[in-house]
Amino acid sequence: MLNVILLMVTFVTMTSADLCEDGEADHCMSLDSPQNSFNQEINWNTANTIYQFSAKDIYGVDIPLKKYNGSVLIIVNVASQCGLTDSNYKKLVEFYEKYGNRRLQILAFPSNQFWNQESGTSDEILNFVKRYNVKFDIFGKIDVNGKNAHPLWKWLTTQKDNATVDITWNFTKFIIDRDGKFVQRFDPSFVTGSDLILMEKTLKELFLE
Repeated sequence: MLNVILLMVTFVTMTSADLCEDGEADHCMSLDSPQNSFNQEINWNTANTIYQFSAKDIYGVDIPLKKYNGSVLIIVNVASQCGLTDSNYKKLVEFYEKYGNRRLQILAFPSNQFWNQESGTSDEILNFVKRYNVKFDIFGKIDVNGKNAHPLWKWLTTQKDNATVDITWNFTKFIIDRDGKFVQRFDPSFVTGSDLILMEKTLKELFLE
């Protein structure tokens, strides 16, 4: 009797394996399906690095953020009609030109959540940033706060002190290390004073790692 049971188990196992190889078994197909991979809309709070996320760029192309693996990142929410726009874009461009050869990447996310200061279309945003000769990556317009916030930004706002701290204004910046881990958050007015000094010091330390 035991031999018969063992033969039946062996037969079922081999048959299942054959079906998996042929892609015919439903349970095998479900294991390989995207439904069982990381879903950023649902599982954003379980992410360990930004490389688990994706976001649409300004042209509507979905970009897996793992493409930035090995780079130091500044992730920032931007707006074209803010009192901080000119000074921040100039400083971001300066940083990119200064440290781009050390694998600094800047990911700019337009957002219209603060007094409608990024109300333009994607084409209008692209035309606007040309005046600053922006070479870093611009993504599609998103929400950075609230239930409709992009999952990446939901994750970013929970990284400091393990508490959710909403974005307060345009040009909030997050520094990410070469492993995709959160390092530091900087408030919008960073273009002068101690915040600027600390931010540049933080970047330089990461470039040495």
